[in-house]
Amino acid sequence: GGVDAAAAGPDGRPSVPRLVCEVDGRVAAVLGGVESLRTPPAAAFPYVYRRDPADKRFRVRRSDDGTVVETASGFAAMRAAGFVPVPMPLVPEHVLGPSVDVDGAWDLVVGDGAEDG
Repeated sequence: GGVDAAAAGPDGRPSVPRLVCEVDGRVAAVLGGVESLRTPPAAAFPYVYRRDPADKRFRVRRSDDGTVVETASGFAAMRAAGFVPVPMPLVPEHVLGPSVDVDGAWDLVVGDGAEDG
């Protein structure tokens, strides 16, 4: 989305605050600011999965080239193979419904820690 996640200021600190997604203390993805939540680049997540409608099995694929690296019967089998499924998408479109403009339907609010009373 036009965000330069590698940009740094004169002090060497990132110009855009990065969002770091960790699983069990291991970095799973790094996104360049909140804009990246809308449309994170495919490279931010090394694997994708989807249940095949024909045989109901999950296909885990490399996100960069689509190569199937694992086929699993369910979430327990995916976990056993070392892939931790994400329980919900970042923006659950199926909960909001097809008529909702997802881009305009949600906001991310960050507080500064000050109490307003």
